[in-house]
Amino acid sequence: MNRWKVAFFSLAALICFVIIVVVILLSKGQEHHFTIEPPEFDGEPIFFIETSKKRFNQFIQSQLETIKRDRDKLDFTVELTDFVNVHGYMTIFSKKVRFQMQLTPYVQENGNLLLSQHAFYIGDLPIPSKYVLTFIRSNLNLPSWIVVKPENGTILIRLNELEISENLHMKISSFDLKNDELLFEIMAAYK
Repeated sequence: MNRWKVAFFSLAALICFVIIVVVILLSKGQEHHFTIEPPEFDGEPIFFIETSKKRFNQFIQSQLETIKRDRDKLDFTVELTDFVNVHGYMTIFSKKVRFQMQLTPYVQENGNLLLSQHAFYIGDLPIPSKYVLTFIRSNLNLPSWIVVKPENGTILIRLNELEISENLHMKISSFDLKNDELLFEIMAAYK
């Protein structure tokens, strides 16, 4: 036999042998089942988010765009200064009437935000908040975590009911508008 034929067949046999050995070694590995248990929630925040009034104003405006509302009947913007200012208009008897609300924010122990009446105006006329808040509550399709209470002159933002993602929730640590310190905690929802 020709020595080139012998070398060729020897090399082919060696390659087949190596392939068979590799296949056998790969298929013989022990089967391991891995389960990952989420850690227990210890009540401590995972991380904090600190922002400024300017940046948070931009975020609020983007979120307001997602709320479905009849802009011909009622439209408004929210701006943070030393107060939470709501400017807009509402249609009364086919006439657009400008309104303004100044709300004072209070952080509750559970991390929710209570906005309480400071000043309400329709045009330049100061009026009781009950009328504007009743109109807002009945004409806006607000998310369930925003509760308008005209009888108290308040708006409650229940962040503990707002799910950021499947396992994350948010609460407010600090909402100090005068010193421009807005601090949020991101909490794990698993147990």
